[in-house]
Amino acid sequence: MSQEKLGELSEEEKLALREKSERLQERMKEGVKRIRDAEAKFKEAHRQLESDLALSVVSQIMEPYLDKFKEESYVLEYLKAVQADILENIAEFRKKEEAQQPQIPQFQMPQKDGIFRKYAVNVFIDNSETQGAPVLIESNPIYPNLFGTIERQVWFGALVTDFTMVKPGVLHKANGGYLIMKALDLLKYWLSWEALKRALRDEEIRIEDLGELYGLFSTRTIRPEPIPLDVKIVLTGDPYLFELLHVYDDRFPKLFKVKAHMDDRVDRKQETMVQSAQMIGSLCGSRTSDIWIGQEWRGFWNTAWSEQRTGKN
Repeated sequence: MSQEKLGELSEEEKLALREKSERLQERMKEGVKRIRDAEAKFKEAHRQLESDLALSVVSQIMEPYLDKFKEESYVLEYLKAVQADILENIAEFRKKEEAQQPQIPQFQMPQKDGIFRKYAVNVFIDNSETQGAPVLIESNPIYPNLFGTIERQVWFGALVTDFTMVKPGVLHKANGGYLIMKALDLLKYWLSWEALKRALRDEEIRIEDLGELYGLFSTRTIRPEPIPLDVKIVLTGDPYLFELLHVYDDRFPKLFKVKAHMDDRVDRKQETMVQSAQMIGSLCGSRTSDIWIGQEWRGFWNTAWSEQRTGKN
């Protein structure tokens, strides 16, 4: 209807057309709403179908591992979390391979796929082949060597990290066993000594950045959960060092309660000399003892052997 014909209509006819237009608009709104509801139901049904299909595929893969680790509650919790995350992000696994980004020579892209990287497992300590309690000797007890570290990777000029770059320290490796260190070597690193006392007091190992401990910088990074600590620390040193720590360090007597004093003299008897010779003979079979044996005991045994031959006691 043209504007001229619309202008020739009476008021009653115009009112009737306006009412019909309003009713038509209401019906159109209802129709659009029903279409949207139908689309939402279709999408939900389609998503549920994909989820059921993915659940069937993932369950077949997960079932052997769930049965294998049924006694390990933490492993079961992790596997169930992985399964739930895969189902929630199933669309990520259907994406087509993206075009490769140009590589800049001085920067390298992470090699692992980001979709699967979050499902990786960082095996911290593997004691599957360890017989008995672990016994370790640490000759350089700096903080990263004792408590582990969080490594970083340069990516387009920025330092990035994730849980796969968390590395253990010697305390993690000796957990459940024994750790032997020289007291003087440990006391050279004040931060290591204070952190070790705190770990023994709290009975847990925390992996922290040295920069944060010193207050040099505060960057956003990952914070691994503390690991329960059950270890025996053996410190070796001179008696005067033990007495100094016992007097001037109030926490030392509470943490290191047992003092084992080794005599530096023995009676020269036939039985003692035979036992010493047997011990030295066993140590000579070890490569690490060759130098120590040659330097410390050669003169003693040359003198003892000559006196034995001449009949001197």
